[in-house]
This record gives sequence, C-alpha cells and structure tokens, in this order.
Amino acid sequence: MFKLETAISTWRHQYKYSRAFKGRDLDELEQHIRDQVAFLMSAGKTEEEAFRLTIAELGSYQATESDYRGVAWMKTRDRREVLQEIKFFVAMLGSYFRVAYRNLKKNKVSSLINMFGLSLSISVCLVAFLFVSTVLTKDYFHENANEIFLVHQRTIEEDGPQLWGHSPRPLGPAIEKSSPQIERVVRIAESPVQIVYGDENLGSFARFVDPEFLEMFTFPLLAGTDGALRNNDQVLLSESTSIRFFGEQDPIGQILSIRIGSRDAVEFTVTGVAKEFPIAANIQFKMLMSYEVFEILGGTTVADDWSSFTAATFLQLRDADDAPLVTRQLNAYTERVNVISEEWQITGFELDNLKMLPKHSDDVNRTVSGGISMAPVIVLSSISILLLLLSCFNYMNVTIATSTRRLKEIGVRKVMGASRAQLVFQFLAENIELCSMALILGLFMTWQFTLPAFSAIVGATLEIGLLKNYRIWGFLVVMVLGTGLISGAYPAIYISGFRPTVIFQGRERLGGRRPLTQTFLTFQFMLAFLTMLSGIVFVMNGNYHKNKDWGYDGEHILVFHSTDPAEFNLIQTMADRAPGVIEKTASRSAIGYSQNEVRARVNDLEFEAVLFGGSRSYLDFMGVGLVEGQMLSDEENGVGTESVVVNQTFVEHAGLENPLGTFIEVDSTEYAIVGVFTDFHHDDFFEGIEPTVFRAVPQSDYRYLTLRVQPGAGVATVEFINEEFKSVFSGREATYFFQDELFESFFEESMGIASIFSFIAALALLISCLSIYALSSQNVVNRLKEIGVRKVLGGSSTGIAHLVNRKFFVILTIAAVLSAPLGYYGLDALLSDIYEFRMALTAVPFLITYAVILAMTLLTVSTQVMSINRARPAEIMRNE
Repeated sequence: MFKLETAISTWRHQYKYSRAFKGRDLDELEQHIRDQVAFLMSAGKTEEEAFRLTIAELGSYQATESDYRGVAWMKTRDRREVLQEIKFFVAMLGSYFRVAYRNLKKNKVSSLINMFGLSLSISVCLVAFLFVSTVLTKDYFHENANEIFLVHQRTIEEDGPQLWGHSPRPLGPAIEKSSPQIERVVRIAESPVQIVYGDENLGSFARFVDPEFLEMFTFPLLAGTDGALRNNDQVLLSESTSIRFFGEQDPIGQILSIRIGSRDAVEFTVTGVAKEFPIAANIQFKMLMSYEVFEILGGTTVADDWSSFTAATFLQLRDADDAPLVTRQLNAYTERVNVISEEWQITGFELDNLKMLPKHSDDVNRTVSGGISMAPVIVLSSISILLLLLSCFNYMNVTIATSTRRLKEIGVRKVMGASRAQLVFQFLAENIELCSMALILGLFMTWQFTLPAFSAIVGATLEIGLLKNYRIWGFLVVMVLGTGLISGAYPAIYISGFRPTVIFQGRERLGGRRPLTQTFLTFQFMLAFLTMLSGIVFVMNGNYHKNKDWGYDGEHILVFHSTDPAEFNLIQTMADRAPGVIEKTASRSAIGYSQNEVRARVNDLEFEAVLFGGSRSYLDFMGVGLVEGQMLSDEENGVGTESVVVNQTFVEHAGLENPLGTFIEVDSTEYAIVGVFTDFHHDDFFEGIEPTVFRAVPQSDYRYLTLRVQPGAGVATVEFINEEFKSVFSGREATYFFQDELFESFFEESMGIASIFSFIAALALLISCLSIYALSSQNVVNRLKEIGVRKVLGGSSTGIAHLVNRKFFVILTIAAVLSAPLGYYGLDALLSDIYEFRMALTAVPFLITYAVILAMTLLTVSTQVMSINRARPAEIMRNE
C-alpha cells in the first residue's frame, strides 16, 4: 500500500550526501512536492499518481542536482556560509589524502614500483629543465640585459645578407657623442697572450675593454677594484684564472709578465678578481685590461681611424624601445666605413639584444658571443618527455592490473552513495599524493646522482637552486599536477565505472585482456624501444667517429708554434738534434689549429674558402692523398702564375670538370690549379668540409714546425727543445701540441651525448622491467585457477609461466615493428641535424635493441616461475 511519507523520505534520502543541497533547500523542495501532490489530488488524482507526476515534473536526481549546483555557490555566499564550505572542503581533502595514504601502504609493491618509476623520470625531467632553461636564458642575469645591444655590420654576399660581429673602432665613441638615447658604450678587443709567473709560462686569452665594462655588465668582484680598466699597467682576472696562477694566495698586488704577440713581455699588476661566472654567462673573460693597452700594442692610437676594427661594440640604451631610432643613427656612418676600402662594403648596421645573442650567433660572422645549439635542447627535452610518458604508462598499467584488490571497496562505497566523481577525485588524490612523494625522492636522486652525473658529462656545474630560481617551483608544481593527472586520469575514470552488482557477483575482471590495457602496454614498449634504440645508435655513432679517417696521418705528430722567425729558427735547430725525431716539415698554418678564411673566385662564381700555407712538402708529410695532377714541387708550372692545389670539395663547389690549369683568384691574387688533393677534416665532425686551397709560402712566413716522432718519444722531444728555448727566451716555454689531440674535445662531447642517451635508455629499460614485473605478477594472480588445473595435468612451471605471459612477447614484437620506422626517420633526422658526418643507420642497432629488451623481458617474466612453483593446486581450487 502506497504511503506518501515513506515515498517522500525515500526521495529525500538520495539527496542526503550531495553538497549542492543544504537542509533548507531540501525542505523547500519537499514542501513544493507536498503542495503539488495536494493540488493534483484535488483535481481527482490518487495520492500515488499525484506523487509520481510531481516527481516526474521535478526531474531526475542528476538534473535537479545540476540545476542546484549551478547556483549553490551564490546561495552559499548570500547565506554567509563560505567559511563553513571551505572548512568542509579542507576536511574532505584531508580525508581523501588519509585514505589515499592508507591505500598506498596497503599496496606496497605496486606503489613502490609506480613511485620509483615516476621519481626516476621526474629526476631526469628536472635535470633537463635546468639544462634547457640555463641554455635558453644565457646572459639574462645581467641587470641591464634588456638595454644592452651589440652592433652588427650588414653586408650583401652571393648567398644573401650577412651579419658581422666586429665593427669600426671609432664607431662606439662617435655614436655615444651624437645620440642622447645611449647611456654608455663599451668596446671589446681580444688577443691570445703568453703569461709568465714564476716558473710557469702559460698561454691564455685576454680581452681589452672600455672603462665602463663592469658598469654595463653584471660581473661582481670577489676582491680588489676595477682600476685595471682605467690603468695601462694593471690587469683584472677571473676567479678561475686567479686560482690557476696563484692558488690560495692573495692575488691582489701580484705581478704577471704578459707577452702579447711577438712584442716584449710587459709587467702588469693584478688589482681585481671577478667572482666565478654563473653557468648562464655567455660573455665571459679570463683577464681584462684597458682598451688603451690594446690600441697602443696594436699601433692604432688615431681616434678617427675607420680602417681598424674592434671585436665588438656594445651599446647600453636608456630605453630598449629606442633601438630602432639608434639603428637609424648608426646607419648614418655607413658611408664612413665604405669609403675606406672598396673590398669591404656594408649596407648598414643592426642592433641585437644581449639576451638574443646566443640564439643568433650562428648567423653572425666573427661574433664575441658564444652560440647555443638547439640540438641538445631538443634531444634532452624529447628524451625526458619520452621517459615521463613511459612512467605514466607504467603507472596506468600497474594501477589497472592491481585494482582487483579494491573492487569490493569500490562496490561498498558506491552502495553507500558515493558518486563516480567522488571516486575519480579519490583516485586522483592518491595519484597526486604518490607523485608528491615521487617528487621528494626525485629531488633527492637529482641532488645525489642525476645532476652530478649530468654535470660531469656536459662539463658544467648545474644547480637546483630552490632558493634562488623561482621558475623551478613552477616547474615542480606543474610536474606533480601534470604527471598526476596524465597518469591517473584514465585509471581513475576506468576503475570508478564498475557496477556494484557486477563486482559482488564476481564477474568484473581487470588487467591484460582488455584492449586498452594492451594498447597502453604497447605504447610503453614502443617508448622503451625508441629510448633504448637512441642510446645504442649514439654509442655506435661515437665509435664510428673514433674510427673515422681524418683524411691525413695524425699519429705521432708533434707541432710547435712560434710567433716570430727567431723562435721558429731556434725550434727548427733544436729539432735537428732532438731525440726521437724522424722527419720534419714547416708551414704558416697547421691543420685543425690555424687557417685563414678567404674569398675565392672561379670564373664568375665567388665563395668562402679556407687557405693553408706551408712548405711544398707539407701535404705529403701529413699523408694527404692526391686525386689528380701533382702536389706542389720546386719546379715552375710554366704558366707565369703561382700554382696551388685544391681539395675535392673546392672542385665540386666551383663546378670544375677539368680543374687542372684553371685560374682562380684568392684574396685578389691569381693562382693556377696544378693538383687536386683528397678532402681532410680540419674541423670536427659537427662541421662539413669546406673548399680548401693550399699554396707554398716563403720560409720567413713559417710559424709551425711539424715533427714526426718515434712512438713514445714525444715527451722527451718536448723537454729537449724546451730546455734550450727557456734559456734563450727568458724562461718562456715553447708552445706545442700533439696532432691527434685535435678532436679530443669533440670526442668528449660526442661520447657525452652517447652517455646521456645510454643513461636514459637504462632508466627506460628499468621502468619497463618494473612494469612487466607488476603486470606478470598480477597476471599470475588473475589466472591462479588455470595455473592450478595445468599443474594437476602435469604442466611444468616454466611452460606455464611462458604460456601465461606470452602476450608480453607478442606485444613487444608489435611495439618493435611499430617503433622501427619512427626510430629510423627520427634518429636519421636527429643525427643529420647534430653531425655533418655520422654513421649510416642499418638494421644492426634495431636488432640489438630488440634483443636487449627481449632478454630483459624474459629475465623479468622468469621471476614468476618461483611464484608458480609455490602455487599448490589443492589450495587454489579450494579458495576458488
């Protein structure tokens, strides 16, 4: 029999746990229902019919709650219950996280697997963020960075407009006098120097600057003053240079004997030391001296000499927005530059902000700014994102696979009135809590392991800087929330959708047989495959570079450098008596260490080329091969023009089919080609081989003496020559190097890239193995009854383990097939972007990658054999 009071009470109960309704809201709705029922009954309806019609008109629970939720906040505000609502929300949030913590403790294995995988990826992503943000914010730390601009000269070449970093020496002072928009001007000149201190004779590099350099740029002093920038007998050192010479001694007041070029050494007093530069410093120095010192030593003291150039002219504007106006003012000096020389003609000047210099340096010739390569930025960002995605997929797979333990909890909570949104929020809270713990562990791993290892690889000291870098906090917050939502959204939505009736009937099954779970696992294997493949390819590419022919014989080659004929003659004389010397040759340039960039013209084609000069036997001595014609000889070529030999790239670039006898023009001098030699590398494998010209030079121009020495005799040869050299040249040591050290820094950088990839690949493989372990363990649990039956029928543990987990090997193969084209085209493009000379991709790294992942998968799955061995069929059947 229908009872209105019972029906209204039942109706009201479903709204009991909704925060969209307060007590008074339900009272108002209930009164509305009663009034409407009474009205319908007066119209002839029965009590039951009137109630059902009223409820139908009111709408479903979802529709009513949605309507009230839209105005709930406004009603809360009008009733002045905002504080109560906030307290409730905080209490519920705390409850969610307490429950989340209990669930994490309850599922220790899966929680530890997820947390460890996430902490590894967070650690790598944090290091990548520190590196990328440092690279992309070079020189941002200068207080006046927004107002500092470098003057570029613009020319029009055959390849289009070209920018040049050097500028006329008088330009800075002239524009400073005529432009009220400029606050200060600083010119920079630079030169290699020889420094004598005690028994030490070391090479270094000095920069000569105008007095306001330290006012324009933010380089705090560790000790002393900046008086060296105003006095011609003083020098200011960087902290690393000071330690190099004086160690722990107080450097202030110390005397350094500095020799610039072939001039006599001059004593300078150390009056200041700059603090160690931050890693984000792009403009740096080892020692600073007054710009007047350079002008005196360079013989250019005429203030209005527009034919001489300085390495850089920096302008600090009063307002950065005035840059276009100042550029127009600079262009008024274009004609002053062009009237000096017909060969050097500019079309105008451009200003480039200090913050943008590293990003634009590749497009500027002869710039004092160091460049940044976007390849490492892209590579490190990509692999860290891949690793983070791998961890997220790992979390999804493990969470879904282990959720059978929580089915009854979900069913009970739904029966008790929990909405799906509440369950989703609960699972997301658990995930964000897990990510927060992973973040703490990731920070520790970064501090103790990842960051020191990465700093050693790149040769720079990165710091987390939690107290100094505000960006890091934003990154960490985004990392935790983003990772929590990405990895937890699908498992939360998926698990919260179970129906209580199906759960309690035992018909709900989770795990590997679901297509979406298998898809996630396939993606995880693909990411692991791509990451591992990248590591293997870069290691193989590093070995390829180590074994690559340089185009000449660099073994057991010792090269001495002199700055004037007197030094060269002494070294040559001593080399004739030195132990271990087999043969020698001389040159003005040395392969890989000294060459001139020149303009070459062939017919109507003009292009950049490299010019080497030396004795006629130099190329033969270095083992450079001949393609056609002849090397330079003492015989005249018979055409009345000096002869040269060129490399294969020169011939190809000039489009010469029959190069022998062709006349070319190099720096306004005409030569005849008598031979073509094989290409050789005078730059590292990052750069391509340039058109190269080699010509004979007179003995008076020789500056390099190249010796071939017996294996192991190099040190003895150097000591013998240095002993006499120091006695003649006031304790100075001769400058020398071994030819096979040419690419040492390149090999270190190349292997550093390979090490980074290998490290990431190892982490990716570890995370994948953790995921496979969790999934295979859960797979065994889900199929215990089948395992029991198979054991009763005589199945072996190994065979059962393979049968139960064979899907992993199928998925691995599918992932490898799908990843192969992505890996091939992606790595091919990446290698081509980083290296001009790189290994050709073959099937070998792909097969090695598949074999490694397959072996690790087999090893991980084999751990389940012990679980199957421990399984007792009688207990399994009884429990089932």
